[in-house]
Amino acid sequence: MDWEHFGMFFIKGSPDLKPETSNYFSASLEFLTERMTASVSLYHNSLKNMIATVTTSADGVSTESYKSVADARLQGFDLLVKVGILRGLSLSGGYSFVDSKELKTGLEIEGVIRHTARLRTEYNYLFSRGFNLTLALQGKYNGGMIYESEEDDGNVVRENYRPYWNWRFTATQRLYSNLTLTAGVDNIFDYTDTEDFSTITPGRRFFSIIQYSFN
Repeated sequence: MDWEHFGMFFIKGSPDLKPETSNYFSASLEFLTERMTASVSLYHNSLKNMIATVTTSADGVSTESYKSVADARLQGFDLLVKVGILRGLSLSGGYSFVDSKELKTGLEIEGVIRHTARLRTEYNYLFSRGFNLTLALQGKYNGGMIYESEEDDGNVVRENYRPYWNWRFTATQRLYSNLTLTAGVDNIFDYTDTEDFSTITPGRRFFSIIQYSFN
């Protein structure tokens, strides 16, 4: 692959990659009631020749490529909870933690996000048969992540991406079973990162969607 994203960054493939293999073990537990669902999952993944991302930067433009890590380990857990608060109103959230390590060097694996969280509140209101309004506010937290960059002298520097939240609001009106109208705003607080490119969002965006289904 040799791909350019409007001059903002490049993706270049590597001919030296080896096939990645893994041994994956996991266990999960779920809890269900009439108004709440919750689950927790634990996992451990041992990998050989893990394919990892490599980021280099020159003149303010970053290039993403790939490399094979000899041996690696990823382990962590995922939590999910959804609660019905009032009629039509629900709150849900999730949290993921990943502990990653290159076994040869003992270093954290580049490109693996340590902490991820999601929050969502949703309200559904049925005006009448065939007229259903849904309002949703959701946020995603991207925690710290290691990336490598190559300086002009050839030295490779390991740095942390800055954590950030991204919030999104949508309003969806369903008219009978055929027509759905959606409007909203993505990246409500207009977060951008033109220095490290931890996110490539251009900023706050407003959108609308008209969807019609032919039965």
